[in-house]
Amino acid sequence: MAVTLVTDTSVAGRAPQEMEEYFRATFEQAAVGIAHTTTDGRFLQVNGKLCGMLGYTSTELLGLTTRDLTHPDDRDRQDALRHELLTGQRAFFAVEKRYLRKDGAALWVNRTVTLAHRPATGEPYLIQVIDDISERKRTEAQLERMTRARRVTAGCSRALIHAANEAEMLESMCRIVVESGGYKMAWVGFATGDAMRPISIAAHAGFGDDAPMTGPAWSADGRYHGFILEVITTGEPHIARDILNNPKYLQRRARAVQHGFQSSIALALKSEGEILGAIAMYAREADAFDAEEIALLIELAADIAYGVGNFRTRAARQQAEQAARENERRFTEFFEQAAVGMTRVSLDGALVEVNQKFCDMLGYRRDELIGRAVKDITHPEDYGTGAQFRAKVSQGEMKAASSEKRFIRKDGTEVWARRSLAVARDDAGNPQYVISVVEDISERKRAEDALRESEETLRATFSQAGVGIIITSPDRRYLQVNDKYCDMLGYTREELFRMSIADVLPPEAVENVQANRNKLVRGELQTVNHERQLLRKDGSLIWVNHATSLARGPNGEPMHFITVAEDISVRKQAEEQLTQLAHYDVLTSLPNRMLFYDRLKHALAEARRNQWVVGVMFVDLDRFKNINDTLGHAAGDGLLQQVAERLRQSVRASDTVGRLGGDEFAIVLSNLATIRDAEAAAQKIMASFSDPFRVDQAELFVTVSIGITLYPEDSAELDALIRNADIAMYRAKEKGRNTYEFHATGMYASTTGAADSRRAG
Repeated sequence: MAVTLVTDTSVAGRAPQEMEEYFRATFEQAAVGIAHTTTDGRFLQVNGKLCGMLGYTSTELLGLTTRDLTHPDDRDRQDALRHELLTGQRAFFAVEKRYLRKDGAALWVNRTVTLAHRPATGEPYLIQVIDDISERKRTEAQLERMTRARRVTAGCSRALIHAANEAEMLESMCRIVVESGGYKMAWVGFATGDAMRPISIAAHAGFGDDAPMTGPAWSADGRYHGFILEVITTGEPHIARDILNNPKYLQRRARAVQHGFQSSIALALKSEGEILGAIAMYAREADAFDAEEIALLIELAADIAYGVGNFRTRAARQQAEQAARENERRFTEFFEQAAVGMTRVSLDGALVEVNQKFCDMLGYRRDELIGRAVKDITHPEDYGTGAQFRAKVSQGEMKAASSEKRFIRKDGTEVWARRSLAVARDDAGNPQYVISVVEDISERKRAEDALRESEETLRATFSQAGVGIIITSPDRRYLQVNDKYCDMLGYTREELFRMSIADVLPPEAVENVQANRNKLVRGELQTVNHERQLLRKDGSLIWVNHATSLARGPNGEPMHFITVAEDISVRKQAEEQLTQLAHYDVLTSLPNRMLFYDRLKHALAEARRNQWVVGVMFVDLDRFKNINDTLGHAAGDGLLQQVAERLRQSVRASDTVGRLGGDEFAIVLSNLATIRDAEAAAQKIMASFSDPFRVDQAELFVTVSIGITLYPEDSAELDALIRNADIAMYRAKEKGRNTYEFHATGMYASTTGAADSRRAG
């Protein structure tokens, strides 16, 4: 700020003493600091404003020079300007510089210096007008920091999109932080789970010939204890604002001087609730990180963690796809051998796959049916039922259905069939195609048609029908039954006449049957169709499809109920086999990966409600590949079957043992009291493997490696628990096999790059 002295003619004639008082008041009451100094900077006179700005008394300032107050980095910078002023080459000069207050704090000022001469002696002196511009400087610095952080965030977003792999992404991001963001250095480290060296360096930039983790952050026993470890342990940011002057960072000063930084920040990389590692950034200036810049850098750390998670998820997905292909192969084997027609239909209604039984039913060759629309082989009057189901499946309204329809055979004749439809979904729950179990019910349909022709035909059909037919009273007593029904239940006609339908129903079904009969009586329904189980005379159960209607008298009064009972045990068995194939491992009959995950999901839900502890184990056979290579895959399969049985016998009935693929098994331990329960289960499993396995007349001694993780101690998320158990199992392998390991925080990163070798052991 420049001060212009304007002569007021109203005071020109005043006495010298009055003039002196006038100018003294102006000097003292000015809104800026004013000082008179000698030409070499020694203070001669200062006003109160300047004293307030610098924190000194006027007496203290008169014993100092302007050089004494100048920040060391700004000293001697205005010597040339001062020389030009003193030699008459300029009338004044104005510069921005830093003074040091009495308390040591830096103060930015704008200093305007003018040369003056004393009227009496002509002696030169300097008039210095000093304006505090610290607030403006702080605003400018804050704006620069925000611009820097935004440049880094934008550049790292591009790197996240274009990187081909995790290492390339991290190297690019560190380089962008230094080159585009103007930070001095940056590096990324991942947690290893190793107590001695808990962090591994993933990428760095700006270190020159040096590298991270080479400073004094190591204890005498070789353990790393740098500030990054604190971030990975707590998940909270670490900010060092003034490393050179704060005694707290004494150990870091030499390294800060070496690399030219004064402040640093470190932020955790978190993915799905797990701390993967941390990123550290260093700035040249002190106190370089304000709240807004920190917020942007936290977003950057989240983006980096997201990118790392994506790359690692991609690798896991490839393994899952391989397992899916194997399940598809097993499904194909069952598909071809089924005793009923089976088809796989796309969501737009085209036949994708058919089995031989379905071809035989319709008289077509397989190649004549594949790719053909189901509508092309459907009776015109039955169009639409399959399309409606597929539409509801796509909208998430239905999962399964059954219906009867007519197909047109290749020779033009009709065939009645009962279809059971189920939707197949991918891991994300999206519908992929429809699986149909097709049963030829033409004979039953012909019997039903005959019933409608005449009473005589009705009686003949009643006794000879391929389905059970019964007539029952309103109070549920048997009034008439046909031979088929007697054969289905194993009773004679006379025995049934002394019974009611409640005698052949499971107790839990009686109320539902009566409720449906009441709806028929009230006219709410004309026919009731349902599938249920009936009790045979020998105590066994049989699946039937019941179609029940009510016969009324001339005045509409209820007379009796007519029920057609179809034995659908074969179809139910086929459906159960289909369910078994979809949810159970063919070799060991254990739950497969899909069912195991579902069981785990339900166990976690129940644990949340009841505040239980749940254990998840991954069990992997040690050196199973050697057995396959030496004794053959048949021997390996036999061993896996025996292993499955020992695992089942080693856990409680409420626990779940599943086979995830190859020689890898998994166990859900529900409702644990303490961690010792999980440990006891692991010890029991390992003890069960102390006895040899007998395979092809040979005795095999096999050991296992077990990884254990606990809900909620390690994580509350299903995917994280699966990953934790897998990592702990691999850790057990690393420790020599034939042991078990509990999950420890940070273990995930130590397995990066080693997962591909895990199957070798």
